Amino acid sequence: MLGGQGVPGEFLKQVHDALAHLFDIAYLQKHPLAAVLVPADVADPKARAQLLRERLLEAIGDLKPPPNVSPRELAYRPYGILRHRFVEGLTPEEVQERLSLSRRQYFREQQRACEAVASILWQRRLVQAEEEVAGQSFHQELEELGLQPQTFSLQACLEQALAALRPLADRRGVALSCECEQVTAFADPVVTRQALISLLSALVQLGECAYYELRLHSDDRWAILTVSGLPPAALEAAGEGEELLQARRLAERAGGQLFLVPDKGLAQLRLPSAREELVVIVDDNPKTLQLFQRYLSPYRYRLALVQQSVEALQCIRKLQPDIVVLDVMMRDVDGWQILQTIKTDPQTRHIPVIVCTVLAEEALARTIGAEGYLRKPVTQTDLVLALARVRKAADALP
Repeated sequence: MLGGQGVPGEFLKQVHDALAHLFDIAYLQKHPLAAVLVPADVADPKARAQLLRERLLEAIGDLKPPPNVSPRELAYRPYGILRHRFVEGLTPEEVQERLSLSRRQYFREQQRACEAVASILWQRRLVQAEEEVAGQSFHQELEELGLQPQTFSLQACLEQALAALRPLADRRGVALSCECEQVTAFADPVVTRQALISLLSALVQLGECAYYELRLHSDDRWAILTVSGLPPAALEAAGEGEELLQARRLAERAGGQLFLVPDKGLAQLRLPSAREELVVIVDDNPKTLQLFQRYLSPYRYRLALVQQSVEALQCIRKLQPDIVVLDVMMRDVDGWQILQTIKTDPQTRHIPVIVCTVLAEEALARTIGAEGYLRKPVTQTDLVLALARVRKAADALP
């Protein structure tokens, strides 16, 4: 049976029931709507209930009319009824008086408002499901592809990518000028080549009859491809598009970074060069340390493994690592205390920290100062991408 606007009747009933218990976290923890509106990787019941409430509040907010609409107007009623009744907790009689509605009008309009919210949530559920399937497929394919990082000529890899892109560039009337040094990268050449193809394919399609300059160079940490001459408006519009998102994921999978600077008409791909980055991993579980060591062995990371939490701060101050991966649920010294100290000590506060835990406490971690957050269990791709993103945020374009 379908409700209004193609929404199943049972889903509509669940939405109305959840709205009636909007601020009852204990009730929402067991609510069936959480199974379809909250991502499965949010495991903590309280966090799932809070996220469900946020979804409901967002849907109510989407019904809010423009500021010039009076609360007395018909267009305001769906939002006004839901806001007054479920968010502010007014009785039906109080809402009727507030909006000058008869009892019959109130219940009719409330039903329509609930149907509107249910329709919004139903559509978001479908979109979320499609995005999750697409994301999981890409993620799974990367995992199955595996990694074979090695030292290789980025110039030769770029030439292969350009050969594949030449027909598309010619058809679009895009000329590509290359200024290339002999640059060596340390990454998986297969993943790198696909990242280059995805990036250049997306950039070539930004405009027609254009002239792009490609420059290949390096510094002490990165092998760098800079593409300039891009149309700023088109680059900004395409920034979150599928092709550039795919290029970014591939770059991060290879241990690299992708920067877009629309106002300068600039894109920059960075891949690890010969320099090893030092990562301190703090976790009192030896199996986790061994697992992360195996995950990162193909990459140019030098690891310092700290199992005793009492030694963590001394080790971090002494080694001055590029990144810290920190568990927060440890016996001797609480990881939250370690994170607070790292972010308040002048010797260490510049060091990026990725909190890695089974707890659903991302908001707390980021409030204290963590630059990254991972929920256990963690795959190799999860860890590699988290490290790449944190380094990308820490680095600035030259």
